[in-house]
Amino acid sequence: MTFRDLAGRYRDGTTGGLPGHAFDRHEDAHRLRRRAGLPTGLVLGALVLGAWPAKATEPSQPSPSLEGPGAADATVKKPAHAKKRVHPSKPAESAAAPPPLDSAARARALDEVYGYKGWNIPFPSYGDSLTQDDGNWRSVLASYGFGFTAQFIPIAQGNILDTPRRVPSSAPPCQPSNIDYNCAGGRSYFGQRPDIYDSNLAYLTYDTSRWGIPDGQIAAGAHWGLTTDQAYSPNTFRGFLLSWYQTLFDKRVEIKVGYFPSLTEFMGTFVGGIVTNPFGPGGFLPLVMGMSPNNIGTPNFRATWHITDAIYAQTGIQRSLPVNGPTGNPIYDEVDANPSGFDFGSPVRGTRVLYTNELGYRTQAAPERPGTWLRAGLLYNSSTFKDYSRLLANPAATKDGALGFYVLGDYQVWQQAPSSPLTAYRGLYLGATFMRGSAAIAAFNEYYEARAYWLGPFDSRPQDMVSLIYNHNVVSKYVQDLTNQYSQYTNLFANEYANSVTASYMFHVRPGLYTTIGLGYTDHPSIQYFKGEGSSLNLLFSMYITL
Repeated sequence: MTFRDLAGRYRDGTTGGLPGHAFDRHEDAHRLRRRAGLPTGLVLGALVLGAWPAKATEPSQPSPSLEGPGAADATVKKPAHAKKRVHPSKPAESAAAPPPLDSAARARALDEVYGYKGWNIPFPSYGDSLTQDDGNWRSVLASYGFGFTAQFIPIAQGNILDTPRRVPSSAPPCQPSNIDYNCAGGRSYFGQRPDIYDSNLAYLTYDTSRWGIPDGQIAAGAHWGLTTDQAYSPNTFRGFLLSWYQTLFDKRVEIKVGYFPSLTEFMGTFVGGIVTNPFGPGGFLPLVMGMSPNNIGTPNFRATWHITDAIYAQTGIQRSLPVNGPTGNPIYDEVDANPSGFDFGSPVRGTRVLYTNELGYRTQAAPERPGTWLRAGLLYNSSTFKDYSRLLANPAATKDGALGFYVLGDYQVWQQAPSSPLTAYRGLYLGATFMRGSAAIAAFNEYYEARAYWLGPFDSRPQDMVSLIYNHNVVSKYVQDLTNQYSQYTNLFANEYANSVTASYMFHVRPGLYTTIGLGYTDHPSIQYFKGEGSSLNLLFSMYITL
């Protein structure tokens, strides 16, 4: 979600004072995307002072967007003419013995077994972390079967145009269900005034092969976060992960069960398959349909069948986020109703099950073979939704069940360094997304996205990324009618659509530290607007820090 929406520029659709709080907030799809950060004040100074430019030798390392191949062989070969001097009183040592691995190489070697498993994009490598395996601390943990990582993700954005920073007093007064949105003195969108979100994730894994169950993993995790905008993502400290991952039939089948997020297992909405850049995409569908973002776990099951090396099919069964809660904001209502993060059910009535099915085709970039990822999916949620199509006649109208579908595609149109499997990922990619949901239950019911991104733009910066993303959201006709029907009382009016353009550059500053800067323009930054609200041109900044 732009990072005006971390997962998207999905603009807020709050009640805005309408009777019965007629429609849900669907606040920034941004919340759907990456979540992580840390009490950053104490660490950022040390990190920046210790930062160094990416080395020119980094092309030998795999891109963060790739799942393979592995890092280059750490063995250093000696010139053929260099002869080893042998002390006459000591036996000759084997010339074939490789030197010991350095900290980064040792850490990367642990990824396959101890790195968190299940994402449909690469999980950040232990080798690409601040501490790597310094002092052999990861190796010691691994000797007991454990892996550990923590991710800290501070994000900031603010509108630099000369536009109002608050909703005028002519709007209805704020109520608890507004969460400070579309009400007098409140806000219309994240970044209307300078906003900060700091999200932090910790993962602990255990290798079940120690119990005689090969290629299995138990994982547990916690999330803590702080924000200036509670609707965007509420302040929280809670569990979000307790799962078992297992492969079967020579890794042709993957199964995962427990409490875990769905967004990083389906769809692949992160630009370039890289979680370290939160800006640009703004698709509404995951949040509207109750899919859990990557800092919120719910009871969940996911199975993937790798039909061939390139074609896969997967299905998910997830307890939905509450799509018809007190505020209409699924994330806020989930955290409020389930503070521990591990409640099996939801106290919000009508919250049931989300079913997801996805079919995809994916090939990794290789010499003279461009990277390709095509995927399409169907979602059905059996929960009770607010029915916008009947709210004018009946403010309490609901409907059971809703469908949505999505299609995404990414293709590498130019290979910058195709001579090696370690550098073939570098180059220019084009991609597109289409999402559609029912106008009766979704404030935004159609989403279009076009994207272009360049991985490894410079030889000296092989893990940087430049991206340009355009997206177009269509506002439900029923939400428009509902908003405009009450505009004489609320002084709030309905936009028909929102267009956004986001340009960003992601720097790989050093192992374990990515920094992204960008600029995002949106012509209609909220579903409900007040006269004089204007457009937004947001300055964007984020860091992705891996311990």
